Amino acid sequence: MLAAQKYRRQSFVVQPPPVRPIGTLLVLWSLDGNIPKHHLLGRLPMTMIDWHIQYAGDEHEHHLPPYDLAFTLVGDADQGAAALEQAVSFQDRCGVKLLNDPRKVQRTRRDLIPNLPGGIDGLVIPRVLRTPGAALRHPGRAQLLAEAGIGLPLILRGAGLHGGESVQRIATEETLAQACESIGYDDAMYVTAFHDYASHDGLYRKYRVIFIDRKPYPYHLAISLHWLVHYFSADMEAHPWKRAEELRFLEDAPAALGQRAFAVIEAIGQRMDLDYCGIDFTIPPDGRVLLFEANTTMLVHPEDESSVLACKNPHVDRIFAAFDELVRRSLRTARH
Repeated sequence: MLAAQKYRRQSFVVQPPPVRPIGTLLVLWSLDGNIPKHHLLGRLPMTMIDWHIQYAGDEHEHHLPPYDLAFTLVGDADQGAAALEQAVSFQDRCGVKLLNDPRKVQRTRRDLIPNLPGGIDGLVIPRVLRTPGAALRHPGRAQLLAEAGIGLPLILRGAGLHGGESVQRIATEETLAQACESIGYDDAMYVTAFHDYASHDGLYRKYRVIFIDRKPYPYHLAISLHWLVHYFSADMEAHPWKRAEELRFLEDAPAALGQRAFAVIEAIGQRMDLDYCGIDFTIPPDGRVLLFEANTTMLVHPEDESSVLACKNPHVDRIFAAFDELVRRSLRTARH
C-alpha cells in the first residue's frame, strides 16, 4: 500500500498553525477508522501534528516536535485495531494528557460493548457475536449461534463497517444459509440479535447522543418507516412534524426521553469514560433504552444554513463548544 510506505518513511505532518496558536495538539491517526475531525478540531486555535502512529518507528517518535496535549483520533476498534495497540504502548510514555484513552477506545468494539455498560437498570443491549466468516460458512454455525444466545431474526454485518454498509436482517434459515455463502472465509463478521423496536405509531426512531467529557449532548433523531434507520435516508427534511419532534429532543432531551431513560444515557457516558464518544439508541414501547452502538467514530457536522435543518445548528455548536472548552481546560491543567 502506497500510503503505508509513505508513512513508514515520515509518519507525522505538522499542519500550518493558526494566527495565534494557544498550544500544540498531537493527533494520533490511523489510515482507517478515525473520528471525523474536520468540524471537531477545525475551530481549535492550535497547531496540529497529525501522527500516523501505526507506522511510526522509534526514530519518528524521537523527532516529533514538542506538543502540549495528545488526542487519540483512532476511533474504530476494528479498523484501527493495529493503530490502537500502538497508541496504548505510546500512552505509557506520552508525558502529557492523552484525550480518549486508547485502552477505553478498544473496549468499544461491538462485541465488547455488552460488557461495558451492562448491569445498568433500564438498559437493553442485544447479544453480539464476532466471528470469522469461515465459522459462519461451516455447517456448525447453528450451534455457534445457539451458544452465543442468538436466534432468528438476527442482523449480519461486516466488522468495521458503518452507515448501513453490508447490513442484512436475516429472518429464516434459508436466507441465513444464502447470506453465509457470500461471506469470505477471512472476513470478520458481527452477528447481532435483532430486537423489534417499532414505536406505538409503527415508526422506527434512532437517537444519537454525543458525550463530551462524559456529559451527554443530544445530536439528532431520525424517524423512519424502515427498521434500518439512518438520518440521510429518513427523509427528515420533507416532514415538518419529524423535525419538530427532533427539535424537542435537542432542546430538552430529559423531557423528550423521560427522566428514567435519560438517567440511563448519563450512566452509559460514565461507563464509557471517554472524552469524546457517542451512542445510537432508541426507546422501545416498554420505556427502556435499547442500545445500537457506542463508539468514538460518531459523525457530528453542522447543516447547510440554507437547509430547513439549519435550526439544528445551535445544538451542534454546543457540542463543538464543549469539546473546545475541554481541550482548553486540559491545556490549562497541563501547564500548571
